[in-house]
Amino acid sequence: MVTRSEMACRCGCGFDCLDYQLKFILEDLDSKFSIKINSGCRCEMHNKIVGGVANSYHVKGKAVDISDNMAIPDHLYAYLDYKYKGSLELILYDTFVHVGIQDREERHDYRKGK
Repeated sequence: MVTRSEMACRCGCGFDCLDYQLKFILEDLDSKFSIKINSGCRCEMHNKIVGGVANSYHVKGKAVDISDNMAIPDHLYAYLDYKYKGSLELILYDTFVHVGIQDREERHDYRKGK
C-alpha cells in the first residue's frame, strides 16, 4: 500500500496531496508489481528545482513517477496502457513511468524516446 509519506514532496515541506483516482491506480499497481515512488507530490518550488513543467500534475497531487526493481518500465507502461486505456497521461522513460490523472479534455499518450 502506498503511503502519504512516499507521495510527499522530497524537499521536506510536508506537501503530500494525493488524488483519489491516483491512489486507486497505485494500489492496483502495488498489488501486481513492487512499485517504488520516485517522485510524487511536488510543491511549486521543488517542481521548479527538478525541472518540472509549469502546471505539472505533480503539483496538483495528480501525478507520480514510478519504477519497479523487478520489472522493466515497459511492463509497467504496457499494463497501465492496457488496463486504463486513454484515461491516463502516460510517459515512458528509460528507468521509470510517469502516470498522471488528467482532465478528460486534456488526455494525451506519450512515449518519450520511443
